Amino acid sequence: MEKPKVLIITGRKNCGKTTLMEKLIAGMKQRELAVGVVKHDFHGTFVWEEPGKDTDRFWRSGADMVSIVGPGKYACKYRTGGELPLADLIRRYCRDMDVVLVEGFREEPYPKVEVVRSEISPESLNPEGLIAIASDVEMESFKKVFSLDRVDELVIFLIEYFSLSTR
Repeated sequence: MEKPKVLIITGRKNCGKTTLMEKLIAGMKQRELAVGVVKHDFHGTFVWEEPGKDTDRFWRSGADMVSIVGPGKYACKYRTGGELPLADLIRRYCRDMDVVLVEGFREEPYPKVEVVRSEISPESLNPEGLIAIASDVEMESFKKVFSLDRVDELVIFLIEYFSLSTR
């Protein structure tokens, strides 16, 4: 089985992509799947560590890689000459995951689930590779629509779609 499986979560700004991802992670972890997450920071303005803390100070000093390690977790931050392609990032850092959920990278050629919320826009962006929609709107034009209130049904669909082995 090709690992990891990659799923892009897409949708308009403030439509609930992060909230859906949190619920998908919880549902997949309940089934003992290894879940990775990649968030695309289009503007490159994310804050990795609080300003003035050690890792921030090392980074600002010009280190090419900064890592922080603690009981049961670690994080690394690398400098690159440009934006690392999604496929390279997954190959390098996510190879032990069963599935990687990606927020952003809408143009990448991976399967996608789009979040559509009525208060933002009741219309789908209809990105290429769309396999399902998570929505609070009835959408008869697309066959795989899951209620935002019933994310567990979407989790089951994704496990079947990707042929993931759960424990």
